[in-house]
Amino acid sequence: KKNPEKVRQVRKKSERRPERKKYLKNWWKTSPKAKLIRKRYRKSEKGKEYDKIWVKENPEKVKAKYARYYHSLKGIVNYLKKTDKKRFKINNNNITTKLIKIVNERDKLCVYCKRDLLSKKPQYDHLNAFKPFSKINIVRCCSLCNGSKSNSHVLEWCKFKRYIPAPIVYKLLKKQSKKMN
Repeated sequence: KKNPEKVRQVRKKSERRPERKKYLKNWWKTSPKAKLIRKRYRKSEKGKEYDKIWVKENPEKVKAKYARYYHSLKGIVNYLKKTDKKRFKINNNNITTKLIKIVNERDKLCVYCKRDLLSKKPQYDHLNAFKPFSKINIVRCCSLCNGSKSNSHVLEWCKFKRYIPAPIVYKLLKKQSKKMN
């Protein structure tokens, strides 16, 4: 017969070895079985309780995690989809990471006031506030302009603010008017 206490000691000693630690770390990252175990644990009551406790004990890590996510392409896309869903009661599948990349490449400065977007927190704005985001209805601007413009018509608001909008604004408005005809 095996001595259970001795077996436990041998197992602990084995798990402390650097080679074993490295193997286990790799196994937990790559193994499909490990993925199933993690998934099952997360869905369990014990896993949910642990997550709640961890969130309460680590608010700064949670805040940092959400900040990283909402500044990533995936986070931006999901946020824009969520706002369109709230506003227009539709599932907008026009917003993709590819579209956000194109807009980020195209609009390096605020399209309204031409401030540098690196220093300010960039936001995405509907050119026509009453239509969902699409290829021809999305621009990047600074938070000041986005908040100030609100639901106003772009050209009227720019005239009121004495801004000369970027040429892309005129191009997109022209495409929108062609699409309506």
